[in-house]
Amino acid sequence: MKAVAIDDVLKFRYLAQPTFSPEGKSAAFVLTEADRKANGYRSFLYLLRDGAVRQLTSFGKESSFRYLDEDTILFPGCREEKAEGEIGSIFYTISLSGGEAKEAFRFPIPVSKILPLPDGNLIVLGKTFPGYERLYTGDAKLLAAFRKDRKENEDYEEIAQVPWWWNGITYTKGAYESLFFYDVRKRKLRRLSEENEAVSAVNLSADGRTVYYVISPVGPLLHARDEDRLMRRELAGGQAECLFASDEKARLNGYSLGEHFILLLLADLRKNGRNSNGDFYKLDYAGGEIVFYAADRKSVV
Repeated sequence: MKAVAIDDVLKFRYLAQPTFSPEGKSAAFVLTEADRKANGYRSFLYLLRDGAVRQLTSFGKESSFRYLDEDTILFPGCREEKAEGEIGSIFYTISLSGGEAKEAFRFPIPVSKILPLPDGNLIVLGKTFPGYERLYTGDAKLLAAFRKDRKENEDYEEIAQVPWWWNGITYTKGAYESLFFYDVRKRKLRRLSEENEAVSAVNLSADGRTVYYVISPVGPLLHARDEDRLMRRELAGGQAECLFASDEKARLNGYSLGEHFILLLLADLRKNGRNSNGDFYKLDYAGGEIVFYAADRKSVV
């Protein structure tokens, strides 16, 4: 058998995020391929419609997207040369009927997720940097101080708090995701989650009036515990409400918004501690008890 050579691996093309349009008339996906000269990868957006596949983008930096409507896709990218230390994000829209991508939104912080609201405004998931929590305001002096601090400390990493990650090259520490409301007309972000709350798993209700998300505390590494909480917030001036809080008995591993109830994936820590697998439970939108979701068992968390 012939050994696999590097040239063979470089020919591989990887498909990800296949997503149907709202009416199911087309499907878009990400295609990633190796770039030997740059010693990295390039990603592009492709479209399948009317039985034909065509490439939508060509800059090689388009690795995620979402449909805004049947004919429009929104994606993050960078089609201009960034200044040294630039941390902001730019999102573009592209028409599936043809034409060039157009800039739609520009943010002063790294943004990983956008959820459009019925009124045209946005729910945004973006990064918060400890010590520079108000970078989302776009303050130029604060950004200059942040760039200087990062430049002076770029030669070492101190892992002293959670969350932190190993990305295959180095450690990423400190920065965590926060939840924001973006006023499109004013072009301003407003923080929804609290400082030192790392946000994940953000979803909107079907009517776009309520946002659901998971928070976990940002704190000293040695004090890390299972404290994830499922939160709900009415966007019309409502306060954040905790629907489920992990404790020493049960840990939240995930959730999904159903038509009639919220499906929770919970691990009973009394079984095997942190190694316990999760089971499915349901929680009515109106509240009440959390019930094991299985036909042959009736137990409550």
